[in-house]
Amino acid sequence: MKTFEIITNPRRKTRIKDFMDKNRKVALKYYDLLEQESNQKKLLPEMKKLIVIDPDFYDPYLAASDILEKDGFDKEAKALMKLGYEKAMKRIVDCEGNFPETLFWGYLENRHIIRIIDAWAYWLWDDGKKEAALDLFRRLFRSNPNDNIGARHSILSLRLGKKSYYLGLKFPLMGGLDAVKVDNWFKENYSKFPEDFEWWVKLMAKDLGWCPDTS
Repeated sequence: MKTFEIITNPRRKTRIKDFMDKNRKVALKYYDLLEQESNQKKLLPEMKKLIVIDPDFYDPYLAASDILEKDGFDKEAKALMKLGYEKAMKRIVDCEGNFPETLFWGYLENRHIIRIIDAWAYWLWDDGKKEAALDLFRRLFRSNPNDNIGARHSILSLRLGKKSYYLGLKFPLMGGLDAVKVDNWFKENYSKFPEDFEWWVKLMAKDLGWCPDTS
């Protein structure tokens, strides 16, 4: 039995097969602002304006929440992130809370949706709500097997009881992820949880000839 809230859309009676969001006109304005405005205090109200113009374009929620969090306004940052997340979920789920069968990252129009759901899952993780976070990562993974955002790494980290999959996988000075170490870490540990990864390994082997062996 799930012990966390499942967001549903009562108006959508059937599960979406292949979701692709519409083109968002404010997206160009959003990217222009990020490129042109380096002052975070000036950028924040501009992000909030974009949210008013199009409440269903979710990247400004992420940007504004990040600014607020860095300035110490954690409560407001979380509330704004949650608002965007809930709106995003209601755009894609059905009356039972099911994700679309596919929510591909390859559709540029979907990326703002995937990003905010992924970001909210990390908020839940940080709050100690690991089962709720794990549920979101699993659904992102299943609906986008190419896994451009690395949901499988988050799933594995949670299953291993780690606070973050970044632990021990960073370059010591550059602060980035060592892709080779991450891949080897995944290959060494994924088989401990076949219920989460066996379907994906079979799919990758069939479609791409991916081999999980590290030897």
